[in-house]
Amino acid sequence: MASRFPDIEWHALVHYLDHEGFLFLQDYRRDQVERRLWGFLLREGYIRLPDLIEGLHRDRDLATRLKNFLTVHVSEFFRDPPYWERLAERLHATGVTGGRAWSAGCSWGAEPASFWLMERLHGHLWNIWATDTDSVTIQQAKLLRYPKDSLSPLLDPYRSLWRQDDDDSWSLISAAHDDIRWDTHDLLVEKGPVRAFDVVMSRYVLIYFSHEARRRVLENLVSAIKIGGFLFIGATETLLDARQFGLEAVAPALFQRYV
Repeated sequence: MASRFPDIEWHALVHYLDHEGFLFLQDYRRDQVERRLWGFLLREGYIRLPDLIEGLHRDRDLATRLKNFLTVHVSEFFRDPPYWERLAERLHATGVTGGRAWSAGCSWGAEPASFWLMERLHGHLWNIWATDTDSVTIQQAKLLRYPKDSLSPLLDPYRSLWRQDDDDSWSLISAAHDDIRWDTHDLLVEKGPVRAFDVVMSRYVLIYFSHEARRRVLENLVSAIKIGGFLFIGATETLLDARQFGLEAVAPALFQRYV
């Protein structure tokens, strides 16, 4: 597919962001970044990448807005329901009814909240670590409060675990605040605790990285999983090289660490 921006302009932006310590775009797939970057230019009133670089030079807040815009924050409760059902079945069949879980790249929090709801309904207690690169997104996520339009019939079975706040929002009950801890964390440069988690969830995150960055992130994620623990990824993501990372596929989008 043809690039949206001329190579010379693209590489100038990549170099500028790297040199200024704003963002290391080499770690991300160019096609994924270009689509979002075009939307950012339109929103901010720029036409060409050189104009954006000049704007970044004048306005440091623009760099923050750019990073937050390029860092994808798309999520929803129980995204791909059959995959969540298989995760629950595998956990319960193997006797994993509690422990520690990491939601890496959690965006505004639907993923860790879904896991908490799913397991809490069965009386299973988990300590969940939810992380994302964007501090603003994390501050919002830790409220465990969501807009009305995020409600769906998938949440009906968990009605005892959430409450309607007003006409515009709803939130999880207070127990969720005790079980979910929120932090900023960059998968590209920061490692997670070694062999600390029974479950690591990182759904629709790997697809945005370059081949080399994907390898680093996978090594990071897998090193944080206990032997016998699970990695849960997005339905459309593939790990054809799973065994190179000590993983075995046990269900679609679900892998178990065996070494």
